[in-house]
Amino acid sequence: ECLLPTSGHLYFFYVLGEQNWEGTENSVRVIYEENEDLHRADFPADLADEYRLKKTPLSFVVQNSYPSWDDFQCKCPEYDVSCDVLDAVMEKFNSEQPYDTIGSMLGWADLIQGNIVEDTDDKVLLLQLNSIESVDADELMFGDCGAIYFYISRQDCKNKCFDRIKFELQCY
Repeated sequence: ECLLPTSGHLYFFYVLGEQNWEGTENSVRVIYEENEDLHRADFPADLADEYRLKKTPLSFVVQNSYPSWDDFQCKCPEYDVSCDVLDAVMEKFNSEQPYDTIGSMLGWADLIQGNIVEDTDDKVLLLQLNSIESVDADELMFGDCGAIYFYISRQDCKNKCFDRIKFELQCY
């Protein structure tokens, strides 16, 4: 759909220490920088060591994604499909995915506690970032092994307007 900018950088910010569930009080921000005017800065002197995350390289691959039960029910309420049937289908599709992921952009979110947006025709998943437990990277926890989700309207994304994000943290 050509939603994302083709140049520049998207920066995602979330205040880890507050574990703010819905991104209020300036705890969440997405910044799009078309020019390369940003520069690396040192961590603030008073920032606790647990929040000084190391740079971690990421790889991106294209994968199929499918709606969760909640998203499916919102999108297609006229279909009478049991949760067990949809779970079995999802398990089969997920077993065919060749990569483990720590997150995703666009596509369908892997929801933990239920749908975040009602209108999936208008709102798209900009980023999902899962908790990270790894010996190769810093631990990154959202609640109890949860994930953070950034949604945006299709129009705002196409217009490079990233200041009206719908954010939520979900965990087990």
